[in-house]
Amino acid sequence: MESKGFVDHEKEGKGYLYFPIVKRSDYSNQSINKLVDGYFQGSFKSMVSFFVKKNDMNLKELEAILKEMKKEEGSTK
Repeated sequence: MESKGFVDHEKEGKGYLYFPIVKRSDYSNQSINKLVDGYFQGSFKSMVSFFVKKNDMNLKELEAILKEMKKEEGSTK
């Protein structure tokens, strides 16, 4: 992980203390983008459609997700 640039360390006593140098949100964004690009040809719509079908989601669950997304969108403005 250290050689890949995700963590660093400092000496503490006879050992080392490791700590993250990449924010969790940055790592998550990078990972999801790789997933979308690699498996869904860059289409988030295809990815969502795939997970909806695989998880047998109903309309009520999708509406709840959209409502949550709208709430998040409003809090970031």
